[in-house]
Amino acid sequence: MAGRLHFTLRALVLPVTLLAAIVGGMSWWSLGEARTADERKSLLESIRANGGDYQTFVNGGPSFSLVRRWLNDRAITTIWLPKPDDGLTAEKIRVAFPEAQLLRR
Repeated sequence: MAGRLHFTLRALVLPVTLLAAIVGGMSWWSLGEARTADERKSLLESIRANGGDYQTFVNGGPSFSLVRRWLNDRAITTIWLPKPDDGLTAEKIRVAFPEAQLLRR
């Protein structure tokens, strides 16, 4: 049969290995983005529960990855810190929300 393509096992191993490495890397990165979005959401809930508040960008703001947008992670413009005795440190909040301005009540 003249029109058939013939591949050796050796010729198929390389593309399959490369594809597996790419897919594995993308899933590892996506899990990190999901973890970040979940941590930020949890911190925002704690901030509100302990007497603090926050404000999101109405239009624009920093753009997040597609994964974080799918998980409804929002850019925060201002965070009013809760009382300091609740275990939420300003440094922990600053690290999780580098785009936000932190203010004390």
